[in-house]
Amino acid sequence: MVETVIVKKFPIKLTVAGEDINAVLSISFRFVEIRNSQDSSVTASQNHTMADSSTTEEYQIDSDDSVNFNSDESPKKETDPDQVKRGRFFSWKRRRLSFFMGRKKVKPSTAAVDVDVEPFSGGNNDGEWELKEFVSRDNKTILTSPVFLSSFDQCSEKAAGESACTALVTVISNWLHSHPKETPTKSQFDTLIIEGSSEWRKLCSREDLINQFPDKHFDMETVLGAGLRPVGVCREKSFVGFFGAEKFDCLKGFGMSFDDIWDKISENEESSIYIVSWNDHFFVLKVEKDVYYIIDTLGERLYEGCNQAFILRFDESSSVHRKVVKDDEDDEEDSTTDEDEDEEDSDDEEDERKEIVCRGGKESCKEFLKKFLAAIPLEELENEERKKAVPYLALHQRLQIEFDLTLPIIQS
Repeated sequence: MVETVIVKKFPIKLTVAGEDINAVLSISFRFVEIRNSQDSSVTASQNHTMADSSTTEEYQIDSDDSVNFNSDESPKKETDPDQVKRGRFFSWKRRRLSFFMGRKKVKPSTAAVDVDVEPFSGGNNDGEWELKEFVSRDNKTILTSPVFLSSFDQCSEKAAGESACTALVTVISNWLHSHPKETPTKSQFDTLIIEGSSEWRKLCSREDLINQFPDKHFDMETVLGAGLRPVGVCREKSFVGFFGAEKFDCLKGFGMSFDDIWDKISENEESSIYIVSWNDHFFVLKVEKDVYYIIDTLGERLYEGCNQAFILRFDESSSVHRKVVKDDEDDEEDSTTDEDEDEEDSDDEEDERKEIVCRGGKESCKEFLKKFLAAIPLEELENEERKKAVPYLALHQRLQIEFDLTLPIIQS
């Protein structure tokens, strides 16, 4: 006999004593397949205790249906206060979506143009940091920051790790914990990508995991549970929230805003290593007192057409500028005389095309995540919200971001 358990979860709002409370309604369906000697089968609801020899398969289905209940009318239900508080019942790590990370099917999170390349000393033995300029995909923001590139990324034939990002961030996090004062050299970075991709392919050979994840895009619980490396997650110091949470009524009180999360992360002066989940992809954020690193094994995340894994270093040399549109300067242009315009040289005109947003590691890294990753989906959803309320699931899929603090596991 094989028992199948299907769990369907609904976000609900309860009205208790006149106050609205966010909660989760969990409904479990159990089915059992019984085979006779002629291999015929009958599927029936399972309402009795199963024998010890039976096998159980569990599936979780997240629903985008929102349900409102009054406390006097609501049926019996189970609510988890910690889940409500943390908003993890729609966690990306628990969703089973069919996203293929291959080169042709990935919609890049950012597009960038790199100019003004110059060597930058960053301490890597077999490669150089370069101070480069990147333009956000919406063409409104410019990042200038040191970057370090691997020889290839996870989608290359050499790595063969198209959907290996969860295994890769686990392997990279373990290396960073083992080398607390270092960033990988180019050859080390290449090796980590190969190792992580190899670990992912081993997981792909397990029939139980492929039955659970047919797209081979494993969640973090599965990879950490597989014990690829001695790395764990500290839930008490991990965060889940949304870009632009304050802009949507249904997100207010339903999770932290990105800005609130960033304040929590940056107030800790100790070195910390986070696995970040956004848009069904995982990358690593290393936080130090004055320097922040983003380590990503998918080149397309840096700019369209990039096929090399990268490390972005945010430090005192980093800066973010906003492109200035001509309409923003109409008052100043009206007051400028022809004589003044003749005196302006090309350098002055170039400077007038952009204005500083921030400088330094912490703020530049924050603005990169907001303006390079989330700017386009946030603007699109804001436009939709003006026409009609955007469903929570759509906001969750496109705006939710998670920061899981990793810790080394001491092995006896």
